[in-house]
Amino acid sequence: MEPSLTQSPAGPKIQQGREDIFAEPDVGKELEKILSSAIFRDADSLRRFLRYTVEHTLHGEGGQLKEYRLGVEVFDRDSSFDPRLDPVVRMAARRLRSKLKDYYETEGVQDPICITVPKGSYAAAFSQRGAKELPLAVVEPSPPTRYRQLAGIGLVLLFVAIVGTLIYWFRAHQSRAAAPAQHPSLAVLPLLNLTGNPDNEYLCDGVTDELTSALSKLPGVRVVARTSAFKFKNKPEDVRSIGEQLNVASVLEGSLQKSGDRLRITVQLIRAADGYHVWSQTYDRKSSDAFAVEDEITQTIAATLRVRLVQIGQPVEEPRRIDAEARELNLRGRYWLNRRTPPELWKAIGYFNQALEKDPAFAQAYLGLAEAYSTLGANDQASPREVLPKARAAAQQALRWDESSGEAHALFAWITFLDGWNSGLAEQEFQRALQLSPNYSAAHQWYGLTLMLEQRFDESVREFNLAQDLDPLSLILSTDKGVVYYYSGQQDKAIEVAHQILAHDPDFADAHLLLGMAQERQRQFKIAVQEISRYLEVSGQDPDALMKLGVAYAHSGDRAGAMRMIAEMRKPTASKYVPFYYVADIYAALGDKEAAFEWLNRALDQHSNSCLLLAIDPAFLGFRSDPRFRQATRKIGLPPQAIPSSSRTGGGSSTTSSLLDSFRSADTRPKLDSL
Repeated sequence: MEPSLTQSPAGPKIQQGREDIFAEPDVGKELEKILSSAIFRDADSLRRFLRYTVEHTLHGEGGQLKEYRLGVEVFDRDSSFDPRLDPVVRMAARRLRSKLKDYYETEGVQDPICITVPKGSYAAAFSQRGAKELPLAVVEPSPPTRYRQLAGIGLVLLFVAIVGTLIYWFRAHQSRAAAPAQHPSLAVLPLLNLTGNPDNEYLCDGVTDELTSALSKLPGVRVVARTSAFKFKNKPEDVRSIGEQLNVASVLEGSLQKSGDRLRITVQLIRAADGYHVWSQTYDRKSSDAFAVEDEITQTIAATLRVRLVQIGQPVEEPRRIDAEARELNLRGRYWLNRRTPPELWKAIGYFNQALEKDPAFAQAYLGLAEAYSTLGANDQASPREVLPKARAAAQQALRWDESSGEAHALFAWITFLDGWNSGLAEQEFQRALQLSPNYSAAHQWYGLTLMLEQRFDESVREFNLAQDLDPLSLILSTDKGVVYYYSGQQDKAIEVAHQILAHDPDFADAHLLLGMAQERQRQFKIAVQEISRYLEVSGQDPDALMKLGVAYAHSGDRAGAMRMIAEMRKPTASKYVPFYYVADIYAALGDKEAAFEWLNRALDQHSNSCLLLAIDPAFLGFRSDPRFRQATRKIGLPPQAIPSSSRTGGGSSTTSSLLDSFRSADTRPKLDSL
């Protein structure tokens, strides 16, 4: 039997910051009337919820009514209950507020006391009908009359102070919103898959990605990149901790349900500092209307954050209608694209092509196709001559159908640099991309790599810092910045970065490679071989690891070991495609100039993207006076200031000359390492 508030002895009084003082029995009487009403009679869980929140609020525990406690004590969840994975409390609170509203519009229209559960809290609030509803405050039982008067006056003053503070906060918030240095910040957490079918994971991830992309286009809002937000997928972590780790003020979380062709997307915008629910909404739509749902959510959040979607006077174009099947195929492609391994990239390409068969003007599918092909080509995981022209064509089609896409401009810039070896055009496209999509962390990453290859190391580090601000938990971004330190000669910093990454994830392959590369430059060959061997193991026999091992063996004086790595790479069964630059690097490390240039020329004919490392590759440091070196660097289209010579170590960084000198002083033999 549920305990009744009316059965308890006269106890605490409830002050509302005005002259009206409600006794607990009066509130209890009103509560019993609500619970016995026709609206609540058959809603057992909501009856229990309302009784619990009113009773505990009256006893001064309103501030302690949190989701976990309510889930366990009201909804009988066990101690493993995770509010992020199970929204039972939030959903029940929404239904409770709706039923209370219906009650006071019908049966309770004449009730003298109104009981509500305001949004953003699970504590009850009480007011006289027609009076402004205020949060409750509790005083000691039965105080003397004079004390009650003083307490009432004090509470009035406190209320005035609170209102004044809120007014000040809102004005300050509006002022901060206008200041460039105080932009709102947001993270979109992966939608929970509540469909009951693991195969629908692609749909949850895809909608999350599209929401992130749409919100990142809001002017003046910093939106954390997908990589960092997805670190919290299926992990029960408090939203305040997430806010601290991602350095954001707000978090968008939610869930997705699917039944037939119907979707239900539930989302909540939460203030990270205190877990306050700023806004929540449930959308029931057909699967084909998912784009419209994303647009609704984006516009609502923009209004909530007081940010305009477009500049004043700029027309808002209606989104193009996307074929429903094409959209679903694109989401499946995105799911596999984000997994990044070569087999999964080829699977993604298949889905993107199917999407384009259904809708030949689908810009997002062209964008996915361009990214998949360019990833294979950039990492020398497929023949650049085969995949990069396809990547370029897809990027051009994406721009044809959506010229305003910053993502498309960034991809086109990166592919232009990789495929056309045209740094000038790439620079223009990167600038355009960052103007259109300043929140796109990949644009900063690709631009940072381009700057590194041009020896503009300081600018490169700056771009990676900007990328990490948008994607603070990305280990690959940290690794790439460590690679910049490596090529600029700052081995201590590169080693420090590698150790930091491995402290987070001991099996992160690229960090082992970075550590091995840096230790090799420090002449710690035993450690270098151990770390690169670990990379070889974790990466699944990547040919890049064979090359790095060959370099380490060469520099340690083990010529037989170096030649063994060359033979391993050249086995027909080892890989369908091995960049000839890898072979050239090992010969350069061995000091075999003739063999190094022979294989370098083959790599240039092969259009291997590793050739772009030539200007910064310490393996070729001793070859720079050779006319063949200058001829090779001109072929890869780097700007003149990025091409070193025997008399000029050149570059766009003031530190480059001294850093290359440090390479020479560390080891006078030819060196090698590449990205």
